[in-house]
Amino acid sequence: MHLAVEEPKKWPLDSHGVYVLNVIDSNNCKIINDSITVQQPDSISISESLVSPSCNSLDGSIITNVLGGIITTDYIYNWDNLTTGSLAVGTNASLTGIGPGSYQITVTDDSLCTNNKTITISNENSPIVTDSTVNITCKDDSDGEIYLSVSGLSGTSYGVDWDIDGLIGAGDPDGPDNDTLTTLSAGIYIA
Repeated sequence: MHLAVEEPKKWPLDSHGVYVLNVIDSNNCKIINDSITVQQPDSISISESLVSPSCNSLDGSIITNVLGGIITTDYIYNWDNLTTGSLAVGTNASLTGIGPGSYQITVTDDSLCTNNKTITISNENSPIVTDSTVNITCKDDSDGEIYLSVSGLSGTSYGVDWDIDGLIGAGDPDGPDNDTLTTLSAGIYIA
């Protein structure tokens, strides 16, 4: 009897799951319904705990816990500050010495699979702003309104900056902003 030995065969697989193998050789010997299971690693999951920064300080932190993926030593971490636009502000599981804002962590495993999560951290005891809006009546009208309500203040006064020029109150060259906007067109307004 002569057996020809061939190189192992590789077939690309579309996804994880159970694949059934049927082989018939030249002597009509068969392997029928031999199942092979291709496993998929767990997806990378990211959970976090926050230490809120003190008012106007850089003493906050985000501590993450990452599970899943394929990993032999450690994940690769990359943090971006979405509030300032600064990229690569950290490369550890935790981000420390931060102020309030939105941060994005991207985690990569040994197989170069990634997951990311955006995490927002607020000042400790920061004011709480709620809004009430009146939409415009018809397209191209200018009768929309926004009303802000501010609570949780550590003091009794506050300022609002609608045009994001960083100036609040009498020093604002386009006039002091307040917590009510009227005669608005359709659009996005940021305070």
